[in-house]
Amino acid sequence: MIDYDDHKIGRTSVIFIPKVNIIKQACLTVFIFSISWVSNFFTNFILKTKIERFISDSFKANDLKGPIFDYYVDPNSFEYKSWSEHSLFQIQNPQEIIYNKVFIPLVENIPYYYITELYLKLAKPICFMGKPSSGKSLMINKILNTLETSTKNVCNLRYLLNYNTNSNKIENYLSNKLVYLKRNLIGDYFDKEVILFLDDVNLEKCDKFNSQTSIEFLRKLDCHKKIYDMKSNVNLVISKLKIISCANVTSQRNNLVVERYIHSANIISQNSISEEGIKNLFKSNLETHLQKYIPKTCSITSNQYVQLSNIFLTFVNESFRPSPNKLHYKYNLRNLSRVFQGIHFFSYKYENTDYPRYLIKIWFFEITRVFEDGLTTIEDKKFFQDNLIKTYNNYFRYNN
Repeated sequence: MIDYDDHKIGRTSVIFIPKVNIIKQACLTVFIFSISWVSNFFTNFILKTKIERFISDSFKANDLKGPIFDYYVDPNSFEYKSWSEHSLFQIQNPQEIIYNKVFIPLVENIPYYYITELYLKLAKPICFMGKPSSGKSLMINKILNTLETSTKNVCNLRYLLNYNTNSNKIENYLSNKLVYLKRNLIGDYFDKEVILFLDDVNLEKCDKFNSQTSIEFLRKLDCHKKIYDMKSNVNLVISKLKIISCANVTSQRNNLVVERYIHSANIISQNSISEEGIKNLFKSNLETHLQKYIPKTCSITSNQYVQLSNIFLTFVNESFRPSPNKLHYKYNLRNLSRVFQGIHFFSYKYENTDYPRYLIKIWFFEITRVFEDGLTTIEDKKFFQDNLIKTYNNYFRYNN
C-alpha cells in the first residue's frame, strides 16, 4: 500500500513506488484534458485563448508542446498526442463517394467526433450545437454508422424535425420502430441499444403558450425513458435508450424554449471552422471528382476553384445584405456546399483534355443557380452577373 507522498506503508518492496507516480501523472493528464474541453464547449475563439493560458499557468504539463486543445490523451499510454496522430484522422476517402455523405477528417472536427463518441458509449444524453453547414449532422451520422457496423449491438433511429413537428409525431415514430419486449417494456426486437438521433430540435414552431411540444417530450424521455400509451393507459419504458440531438446555435440564441431542454443534456458546442479548414473540406471532395477527368492537375484545379468560390461567397455576403424586402438574402457555407455538390453530380462524356474548359461552364452555371436565382430585383441580378465575370477574370489573372 502506498500513500500519496510516495512512502511505502506495510510493505518492504519499492517496486510499487514508480507506479504511483505513473498513476498520478495519468490522473493529472486526464483531468487537464477533461477540464479544458468542458470549458471549451462554452467558449469562442477569444475565450479559448484565455482558457489555454489559464490552464498552462495552473498546471505544469511538460509533455505539451502547444495549446491543450491541439492534443488528446492516449488511452493506452495516458500521454498527450496531437489530434493529427489520431487514428480517426487517417481515414481515407473512397474513390467513389456520395457528396454530403462522406466525413472529411480535419484537425478542427476530429476532437468533437472523439468526444461525442465517448459520450455515446457512456450513455450520456448529448445536445450538439454549431453553426449552419459546419458538418454536425454528417459527423453524428458517421459516428452512428460506425457504431452500428463495429459493435453490431446498436439500433439507430433518426428523426429530422421541421416547422410542423410535434410530440405526437415523434411518439408515433418511436412506437412504429420499436416492439413490445414484455409487459410495459419496449425496445429493439434483438434487444440492441436504441440510439435516437433528433436533428434540428430548434425548428419546431411555438404554440400559443410559447412552448414546443417536441422539446417537452424530449425532456421527459431524458428524465424517465418512457412514453405514455394512451390506448392502454400505461407508461412504456424504452429499453437501453440513448438520446443525441442537434441544434443550430444561431437559432438557439433567439429560442429560449430550447434552453428548457439543453439544461439536462451534455452540451457540445462546435467552434467555427477556419478558412483553411473549409478549403481542405471542399478541396477533398472536389479532388475525388476531378481525379476521374484530370488526374495530373486535379489538386491544383480543385484548390483554384475552392479559393475562387470562397472569395465569391465573401463578395456576395458583403454586396447583398438582408433587408425587410429581402429577408432571404443570407448566404453561408451551405450555399457554397451546394455549388460543389452540383459540380460533383456532373458526368462528363467527352475527351479528358477538354474537361478544364468544360469545368468553367459548370462552375458558372452552379454559382448562378445557387446565388442568382434567389435575387429578386433586376438591378441585383445585373450587378451579380457583372461582378461574377469580373471576379473570375481577376482571380485567374493574378493566380496564373
